Amino acid sequence: MGTYIIEHISAGGVFTDISNFVHSLDDTHYYSDGRISTSSLTLQGDFGQFTTDSRNGVTPIINQFDRIRLTHVATGGDQYQHIFEVINNLGQATRQASYLLPLTLEGRERNLGLIPFSGFFDPPISHLEIVDRILRVFADSKLFQTQPTMFATTNELPDFNPNFWDFQYIDNCLDAILDVVKQANLSVAAGGGGDRFGIIYEDIDGFLEGMLIKFISQGSANSGDPFVTITGDGVFNPISVIDKVKQPVTGTVVVARGRPGSGGTPRQGDIYRSRLEFY
Repeated sequence: MGTYIIEHISAGGVFTDISNFVHSLDDTHYYSDGRISTSSLTLQGDFGQFTTDSRNGVTPIINQFDRIRLTHVATGGDQYQHIFEVINNLGQATRQASYLLPLTLEGRERNLGLIPFSGFFDPPISHLEIVDRILRVFADSKLFQTQPTMFATTNELPDFNPNFWDFQYIDNCLDAILDVVKQANLSVAAGGGGDRFGIIYEDIDGFLEGMLIKFISQGSANSGDPFVTITGDGVFNPISVIDKVKQPVTGTVVVARGRPGSGGTPRQGDIYRSRLEFY
């Protein structure tokens, strides 16, 4: 359980809290595999507020592609916030438009999908370098000023690649990035990194024009810190990554695959590194 704060961001960067006008907040999804974050928000739209009547600035007029910041506050006080864009055309009235205003929201990372990208790269270029090239194309080809600048502050993708890159079937920068990470998840023999990588989009406090994009190896913190470790009773007892299994003469072998707290074991276990400890 927790609470949320909903804010409208004007073209000039002014934040207006509209939480008291929220009728419902549904189907909010944040992904770690590079897909676009989505949400559905319904506001109280009585008397034309948010569409034609600003009520002296209390309810700003919302237009298509306006920015909405959702801040989720957990019971412990931790916060997670993400800036979305309004996708639906508010000029089209619905049967409930007289008192409810439904908004369809997508994360600003959606802009990566608006910039074309294609090509064939040979000799080999690493996963890390090809992502930097894709982001440079996006930066040089932005269609309008409100599209954020993407900064790859954490890039743990492999710095090697024995294969060429064929993006001739790719349409845009977002699909190209998803394809690179998909290839990085393969085994080393197949030209991948032998690990599982996630993509995290984050907003930058105080800098609306920019976004962070992080490529994180499975098991590491979102900040790019080293692999997480397990401690007990204040004793530092890390579980190490090993490249072979030594069976003990006596005892129990414990093998863990996947991400702690995910609630399941990956069906494709061969693409994950094994974390093993025996006692």
